[in-house]
Amino acid sequence: MNHASLRRIANAGLLSFAVAALGACSEQSPVTPNPGPPSLGSIPGGTGLATTNVPTAETFKVCKVYSGAVGPDVTVNVEVDVGNNGGAADHDFDVVLGDGDCMSVWSTSGNAGVTDLVTVTETGPAGYTVSLVKTTLEDGVSSTGASVASNTTSNTITNPNATGTDGVVVTFTNTEIVDEGCTLTQGYWKTHTGLGAQADAWPALAGGTMTLGTVAYTKAQLISIFNTPAKGNGLISLAHQLIAANLNILNGASATDISASITAANTLIGALSVPPVGSGFLAPSATGALTTALAEFNEGVTGPGHCDE
Repeated sequence: MNHASLRRIANAGLLSFAVAALGACSEQSPVTPNPGPPSLGSIPGGTGLATTNVPTAETFKVCKVYSGAVGPDVTVNVEVDVGNNGGAADHDFDVVLGDGDCMSVWSTSGNAGVTDLVTVTETGPAGYTVSLVKTTLEDGVSSTGASVASNTTSNTITNPNATGTDGVVVTFTNTEIVDEGCTLTQGYWKTHTGLGAQADAWPALAGGTMTLGTVAYTKAQLISIFNTPAKGNGLISLAHQLIAANLNILNGASATDISASITAANTLIGALSVPPVGSGFLAPSATGALTTALAEFNEGVTGPGHCDE
């Protein structure tokens, strides 16, 4: 038997227990005069646990999906204010959902005229953000709201189809939080090469080299470029920031916000060899915008942000 089957059996047992408890409550006589017995909602049991994400009359469903890496099963707390009288929750219980699961958690079926307030709250796993989309069925018309960054929501369900909302589906989405890394300045990489008093912080270079334009440079050559003042040569200034940006990306920083500038810088440099390795030259006016864009990435103005050194 697979994990999902075991989970549904466990949930079925929990919900069947809740149904039995509700049945016992409904047999009690009301404290104050009432034309009929107290009306309570019910949790569908048995095969009714496996549902779709389509709203149905008098039923509140909860669904779970993952965006990105699929994480563990999550716990969804369900609180029900029977009759929506503003008091404390009459029922408070948990259900467990995995990726792709949908479950009916409350129904007013068979309790004519009852409007119950249902509140659902997901306890999401660490490393994921939580958002929800709510689809309602009112007077036979289904409508879906926008995604909201929240792990809790409330809604009423009514029986029969008179006023309020007749059916609800809440879909919780957990999105993996991707670590975009952080960046360090060209000055940091220049002084953390393993030479002198500073430790070597450089990530490994693929094949032992880094390509600027179309020319490949060894680590020793890159260090020599770092140690060469620009003195009016825009190619050297651009190379300083390009080397640093490449090292930041190799070190784990996301390239999303700078990849276009890196491509443009490599295109501009082309086959020019950067001093002191070669004698290439570019006017600062030709490199200024790209040098600034790369510097802002390395300094954390743009991109994932600057590291705490």
